[in-house]
Amino acid sequence: IYPLCSVIFLPIILLFKKPSKAFLKKVVAPIAFVTSALGYSFVPIGEPDLIRYYQQIEKMRYIPFLTVIKADKDFLYTRDAIFWIIAQIGCPQLLAYFVGFTFYWIAYYILVDQINRSKKQFTSIEIAMLFLIPLGTVPLFSIISNVRCVLAFALILFASYRDLVQNKKN
Repeated sequence: IYPLCSVIFLPIILLFKKPSKAFLKKVVAPIAFVTSALGYSFVPIGEPDLIRYYQQIEKMRYIPFLTVIKADKDFLYTRDAIFWIIAQIGCPQLLAYFVGFTFYWIAYYILVDQINRSKKQFTSIEIAMLFLIPLGTVPLFSIISNVRCVLAFALILFASYRDLVQNKKN
């Protein structure tokens, strides 16, 4: 219940403070962190990608990093590096947390940027409602269970947004 309360609590903060552009930028990461806490406590059921990835992470726990990289025949070095780091920490649930944080940080980053670019002056209540939209339209557990596609989509979306909307080429 704690993570759910945190997710509901953060938009309520917006109701008590007149949100400035700087404040909205600062609140993106904390909201993504507490949203990700739901992913950390998620217990997958059935056969989602996440169960297979947990098994792969457990196998990497006592294998040296260079051995993991040399054994990779699919050239998935970034995935292997992330899995190996999580395996060394000894907490496979960090993968679900990482995916949830990355996805929701990008979603809230784009939302806040669009709010700041808008000519409309949003009220605190309108902003709080806008912050609830990503939680309602993109189910957290679907994101966390489907690691590959969701993470790839979010990163491509973020790169495209920075390039096409913000004109930031870096």
